[in-house]
Amino acid sequence: MDWVENRLLSILRGYLQMERKYQFIVLIEQDEDGMYIASIPALKGCHTQARSIDELWPSIREAVDLCLNVPDS
Repeated sequence: MDWVENRLLSILRGYLQMERKYQFIVLIEQDEDGMYIASIPALKGCHTQARSIDELWPSIREAVDLCLNVPDS
């Protein structure tokens, strides 16, 4: 392996070590119109909604991702 390959492997290992897994409690309610509303209490202001539970799960993951990547103000 040459220097460039070693450097790329080193960078890749760094990115892999940065990956973290979190577990959050998700509160799901259904409103009077039938929409499902999800809230993640541990993440201030982290909410999402969808028309079905199947549509809600990807939306929850996206909302959590966005909430975790927003810098504190």
